[in-house]
Amino acid sequence: MSQDIHLRTLQKLKENYVFAFSVLTLVEMSHRKELIEKFINFINSIPIMILQSSDQVFRIEKQSLNRPVRIDELILLISDPIIPKTKDEIVQFLRSSDFQNTCKIVKDAQTGKYNNLKKEIEKEINYDITPEEFTVKRLETQLGNNIAVRFQDNNFLSQKIINLLIYYTYFERKKKIQRSDPFDFLIACCVPYVDVFITEKSQAKSLNMIKNNHDIINIVSILTMSDLREQKNIAPNSE
Repeated sequence: MSQDIHLRTLQKLKENYVFAFSVLTLVEMSHRKELIEKFINFINSIPIMILQSSDQVFRIEKQSLNRPVRIDELILLISDPIIPKTKDEIVQFLRSSDFQNTCKIVKDAQTGKYNNLKKEIEKEINYDITPEEFTVKRLETQLGNNIAVRFQDNNFLSQKIINLLIYYTYFERKKKIQRSDPFDFLIACCVPYVDVFITEKSQAKSLNMIKNNHDIINIVSILTMSDLREQKNIAPNSE
């Protein structure tokens, strides 16, 4: 998104929302140093939050079985132009060797995630399976057999949204798997915890299918870059 669009969007959002980015989004940008520098310049002007990775969100959910997850628990870093210290901490983090090492580890793992997902989809694609059955099957692999805990409504929303995204993308829409898909699914792990989620067109289509058929994100507004350019209403649904 261009800087001009950023600024116009800010005018609509700044009084009611804080921009949040998955740390995995920053990992995606890390292969181009100029993008990270532009991001650093962007956070000079507005407050932003960087959210935890999918693994960390899942860990937090497992530690919060008896209560809803609080959004503050999902925050890795937060910046505010009025408090330079926190902004400087984010800049230092983005330029640090720790962040670069994390990027390398995640990127190296991406090929493995793609290959595993491809095998899984190819194995299941010919079966008549419902989204609920598919989600249960994947959660059993991740969580074991503790069904009483697993299927409480407010538990493991990050994993449920990822599983439903996989189902609707490949089983309903018959989309061909792309190498970037696993990363995009992991970035979407925080969708149930935000008010507005901005993504690319294909993923928005799958998320809106989930929104229309399940309660997990029924009050989240799903937007694309085109929606922002067309100045569509970005307020979360109230129903």
